[in-house]
Amino acid sequence: MVKTKKIKLDKILTIAVGRDYGDSHTLNDIDWINFQQKLIKAIDKHGTCVGAATGRGVGSDDSRYGITEDTAIFIVLNPKYVNRLRKAIAALLPQYGQSSACFSLDMHHEPVFPTKTGWRA
Repeated sequence: MVKTKKIKLDKILTIAVGRDYGDSHTLNDIDWINFQQKLIKAIDKHGTCVGAATGRGVGSDDSRYGITEDTAIFIVLNPKYVNRLRKAIAALLPQYGQSSACFSLDMHHEPVFPTKTGWRA
């Protein structure tokens, strides 16, 4: 009988936050950069930020009527204290007039592999 090694799956947290706030107000360039830098500092205290990017997103609260806005997205590997990180980010939001940040937590991240099914061989 062949022993197989038990695979420990990673926990992956995706955080996304838009640049717009209020009624069609947008953070100026300096505030937008500062906000992102403070988010990364908060993230780094609770996990490892393995990816950060900005791109175009659409407001999730239907107040933007499909108009795109700048969005910052952060990928966090194995965050240790998710609730503490939530509190830290919640404290940053009002400093920049933000109403929310998206948190998507994958507790058992399983990559896609180059197999016929995409699952591990």
